[in-house]
Parts: sequence; C-alpha cells; structure tokens
Amino acid sequence: MLLPLLLLYTQSPAPAPTPTRTAPPFDHVILISVDGLRSDALLINGSEGLPHFQRLMYGAHTLNARCDPHYSVTLPNHTDMLTGRLVKGEGGHGWTSNATPPPEGILVNKEGGIFQGIYHQTSAAGIDDAFLASKPKFLLFTQSWNPTFDLRVMDVVLVKDDVEAQMDLVFQMLDEEQHQRSFTFLHLRGPDDAGHAEGWDMTPGSHYLKAVQDADRQIGRILTFLDEHQALRKSTALVVTADHGGGVPHKNHHGHGMMLVNTMIPFFIDLPESERIDLYQLCATTRRDPGIDPVANDADKLPPIRNGDAANLCLALLGLESIPGSTVNVAQDFVGALYQ
Repeated sequence: MLLPLLLLYTQSPAPAPTPTRTAPPFDHVILISVDGLRSDALLINGSEGLPHFQRLMYGAHTLNARCDPHYSVTLPNHTDMLTGRLVKGEGGHGWTSNATPPPEGILVNKEGGIFQGIYHQTSAAGIDDAFLASKPKFLLFTQSWNPTFDLRVMDVVLVKDDVEAQMDLVFQMLDEEQHQRSFTFLHLRGPDDAGHAEGWDMTPGSHYLKAVQDADRQIGRILTFLDEHQALRKSTALVVTADHGGGVPHKNHHGHGMMLVNTMIPFFIDLPESERIDLYQLCATTRRDPGIDPVANDADKLPPIRNGDAANLCLALLGLESIPGSTVNVAQDFVGALYQ
C-alpha cells in the first residue's frame, strides 16, 4: 500500500523558473476540494486516465501536502480550508466532529463570537461568492455564516449531492455579465464515497480510481470552459486540494490513524500561462517538505504545505488580505513567491 506513495516522494521536483505572469488580483477564484483524494491515485492512471490532473501537475503544485496535523477527516479539514486555521493550538478553530451538526452547531470562538472565514472577506469586498457542497455535514458553514437572510456572507449556497447542479452554478459564477468578480468553493465527494464503499483500492479499474477519474472529468469541464473563453481564462485562478487520503487502518477508512496514506494530499494552483513550479522550492524559506513524515507537526521546524493554506491563498489571488485571526498562510507567501 505504501509503495506508490514512496515512489511518488522519490520523484525529482522540477526547478522553479522565473515567474513571468501578470500579478493578481484575479477576478475569479475557484477553490476545489476533492474529498478523499490520495496523492498517489494521480499516478496510477497516468495522463490517459487523468488528463486534467496531469495538466495541473504542469503548473504550481505539490503531491506531498498534508491535511490537518491531528485530524484526517472531512469536516475539521474543510474548516481548516475555509477559515485559515488548524483544529488545535493557539487560534485553532476547535471543530473536531465529523458528523452532521445539530441545528445549534456553529463555529464559535472562545469569546463567544463566530469564527470568520474566507466568505467574510469576499463579502466585505463586494465580491460575489458561492458555496457548493455535497454532504449534509457542510451545513456547519451555512449555520455559522448564513444563519438568516439578513445575516449572511455567502451569496449562493447549495448543499446537495447533485454534481450537475453544482457545475451549473460554477459556470453561472463565471458569467461576467452577472458576476464581475467571484469566489466559488466546490466540493466533489466521489472518491471519498468510493473509498468508504469499496476501499481506497489502487488497482487499475477499481471503484475508487474510477471515482478519481470522474473528479478529473468535472475539473476538466471547468478547464475546458476557461480554454474556450480566453478573456475569462486570463482573469481566473483555480486552487485544487483534498481534505484527506484514505486506506488505514482498514481499507475503507481514513480517520483512525494519522498514517501517510490518510494524510498525504495534493495541492495545485492553476493560473493563466501556468509553468511547472514545485511549491516547496517556491516557498523554501517558509515551508518544509515533510518527506514521508505522515503528520509533520514539529513546531520547531517550518510547516509543510497544508490544505489549510487554501483560504488565505485564495484571498491573495483575489487581492484581499488574510482572514482576521487566522493562523495558516497569514503572510500569503505562495502568491508573493509566484509574483516576486
């Protein structure tokens, strides 16, 4: 089971070229979370089976990112992604449950206020935003941030297992006649469903790898749409990552042990005119490649790239400041390195 991951890590990263792209802000940013996506799954089918993930690998990326250092389950990690905080530690958001929250379940800090997230920043800047999730547990964010019609920071909300409805809304948010600027979060649940049903099986043709191929197709629909609308392509950035991997301690689980197959995830930044850049080389002064350390939680060393980096990265791509009180990627140094 570990062999594909070990082979993945031994691949030599590409050198970081001198960036030549136009600096942000971008008008449109899409954050895509592929639930349950193990990095090594992207190496099994190759370019023929996963052409769009392969394309992302020719931009700014790493296949050796990590989820939260203490929790390799869905809801805590998506809270990391949307708030720019880890679960534990000073400033941590503290949400540990992976169950659908009760109606009173909200993201409350120790002072009794609501934890702010990426949507507070986009809303304050007048940027249209959408929250497209496919599991009922994601109601945690609507209950916290859109409790009533008059008190809301998300403009478009869909929490429903309906990928076609999700994709329709993605394309609507890219309609510049309706939305001059936008941020969209898209959650694709397929690989996690397949993993829990039949295991994180890396055998070619497995149920899990077919689900990864389907996620590839959905991402490809967005990339193809942007290719067909070049003016929009020049003003749009994508960030793609995952909440966790899977396969330990049983083949159809991921949350009962902080093992490499559970915690190792990809992280992609897709920009116009993308060049192949290894994110650890790009951010060598602020991030540490964790090697095969499954947790990488040594406070005396630089942190690895985590899915929690996504919130403040997306805000930087939009030209906005970090989330107040956030603790992950506060300096927004990915973008600073990309456009130095």
